Amino acid sequence: MPTNNLNNFLADRNDIITLFQKKGCTTCRAAQVLLLQNGANYVTVNYHEKRMTRNEIWQLLDKLKMHPRDILRKREPLYRELRLDQKHLSDADLVTLMQEHPELIERPIAVRGEMAILARPVDKLLTLIHKRAESRAGKHKPTTYALSL
Repeated sequence: MPTNNLNNFLADRNDIITLFQKKGCTTCRAAQVLLLQNGANYVTVNYHEKRMTRNEIWQLLDKLKMHPRDILRKREPLYRELRLDQKHLSDADLVTLMQEHPELIERPIAVRGEMAILARPVDKLLTLIHKRAESRAGKHKPTTYALSL
């Protein structure tokens, strides 16, 4: 799988879970453990190192069925510095800020095909894992892949 374009990870693939995460994040590590324990095929994308474009953030929001404000990381100091709780910015402005400051995006976010979830708490990942299990009943156990960009 090419690693130079995040659109590859947002593609409509049902065979693999893409975990958007930040290296060193405790919740992201717990999400990876849960994926491993359940035999899920997955890749990780460190969206702090390989920043998403505005279009990729919009695609992710579409799959999440959420608005930009729904995935803002409210405990982030920059959230308070920019006074994002005052709701004075449009969705487009928020996406621009998320692209410029990926620390504003809540994590981890998991994507499988057209479905995405904000994995907080991490057991929400079971929805994506079971989606795959139902579609592969009777097939061999998948191999787990981990890829950081």
